[in-house]
Amino acid sequence: MANVQYLAARSLKAGVLVDDPIDFDFSVSVVDRSTKPIGGSSVSLDGHEETVRDRTDEIYAITTVPVLEANFDDFRQFLDSCDGGEQFTFDPYGTSAAPVQPMNCILKSKGYKEKRVSQRYISVSFQVRVHPV
Repeated sequence: MANVQYLAARSLKAGVLVDDPIDFDFSVSVVDRSTKPIGGSSVSLDGHEETVRDRTDEIYAITTVPVLEANFDDFRQFLDSCDGGEQFTFDPYGTSAAPVQPMNCILKSKGYKEKRVSQRYISVSFQVRVHPV
């Protein structure tokens, strides 16, 4: 299981208002963590190299288990509500009742891909970047 907590903003489900806090547990099939160092290096005329490391981005690539299309609005609401750089809490291994590793994140992926697994089931893939507090 995984969990996200966010403020609803777009693609709202029936009965949900803008800025309503949402706590959403979902099952995942893939949770891949990677890191990406951000910085640069330069070489002086005499050949000495200097490297500057600004930060390291921690990125999680997520793929959900197939979900009934009729229940997929929860994912659309979450992904559309956070696609403008809005921060949310993401726990790749916990639930709202039993948190394991909650962290502040933003969506790394621009958009998301819905994959039709069968006539009635869809899974989705997206990436999140851990956002420093």
